[in-house]
Amino acid sequence: MRLFSFVRLGFISAFCLFVLVLGSCRQQPQVPSNIPVPDEEKENLITLNKAILSNEEHQIEKYIVDRHLHLEKDSLGFWCAGSLKNRKAVAKSQQTVTYQYSITLLDGKFCYSNLNSPRKTTIRLGKGESFTGLDMALRKMNPGEQFDFIFPSILAYGVSGDGHHIPPYSALFCTVKLIGSANN
Repeated sequence: MRLFSFVRLGFISAFCLFVLVLGSCRQQPQVPSNIPVPDEEKENLITLNKAILSNEEHQIEKYIVDRHLHLEKDSLGFWCAGSLKNRKAVAKSQQTVTYQYSITLLDGKFCYSNLNSPRKTTIRLGKGESFTGLDMALRKMNPGEQFDFIFPSILAYGVSGDGHHIPPYSALFCTVKLIGSANN
């Protein structure tokens, strides 16, 4: 009886081993490492953000047409005067610039301004002391120049707004006057 149990145990072990070997022989489909596995939630968020950006771009274009503004889209993604469009950077990162500005939302709501006052704003470029679009625009300006800009939300305060006057996903109309710049 013991021998029979031993043989039966051996048979079961051999059968299990056979099933394991047979099951592991099937080659699993290989996904190339440079192609991510689709993530439905991620795809939905990408689609939503594309729709938001597309809608915002249409709002900006309508704003420009309705107000007869002569602004063109720069290669960096903001709208500016044609003479400034695609101009190479004049100021460099870490450089200190002094400027005055006025910011309104596209619906006309006033946000901030020191343009018609003696106050001036001074920042160091590339240090995150202003929103991204303004930092990029100031780099293209020469001292004494004043331009109008429209910054899409992605180059302004984005999904969070500024927590005060600028709501989330807000494109901004800005008038900026560069007073001066200095190397550090």
